[in-house]
Amino acid sequence: MKRRTAMRGLVLGSAASSIGIPSARTLSAEAAPLSEDHQRSVRFVHFTDVHVLSGRNAADGLATAIQHVHGLADKPDFILNGGDAIDDALEHGLEEVEKQWALWNEAWRAGGSLPVRHCPGNHDVWGWDKGKSKTTGNEPKWGKQLALDHLGLPQSYYRFDHGNWRFLVLDSMMFDEERKLSPYS
Repeated sequence: MKRRTAMRGLVLGSAASSIGIPSARTLSAEAAPLSEDHQRSVRFVHFTDVHVLSGRNAADGLATAIQHVHGLADKPDFILNGGDAIDDALEHGLEEVEKQWALWNEAWRAGGSLPVRHCPGNHDVWGWDKGKSKTTGNEPKWGKQLALDHLGLPQSYYRFDHGNWRFLVLDSMMFDEERKLSPYS
């Protein structure tokens, strides 16, 4: 090996390790076996931005993914849904939004028994684009409430403990009264 090539490798390798870039060994598909005294504290699967909608088999794809997780030999402790469960509640009327939620709920019913923790996403919030959704903001369940009901949540933020870990589910979504729509749309 040429001296210049060796030096370049040393410099790049030490720079990568100092800024936290994982090594090729870390990136490999093989995990190092756990020692006998090592116990896993938590294992979960994170689904996010599923955007279930009709017409594209999204609900079937979600159901297949859920069933796959339940079929793993080393099952996770729970599933975390990170939001944007349905395609878009911001801009649609209640009838269309309820159709999307029906597909979402159908996919989960076909799933399995693992616990699921939910975090609402901005696309799960009904009617914040008042012009396109043709809502006034005075409808029952307008805004986050419809999503909270479908996800079985009493509020949009909460915490839960699992093993030695504390998880915080946060809500950073705010309605912009001046613009009459979500700043995230």
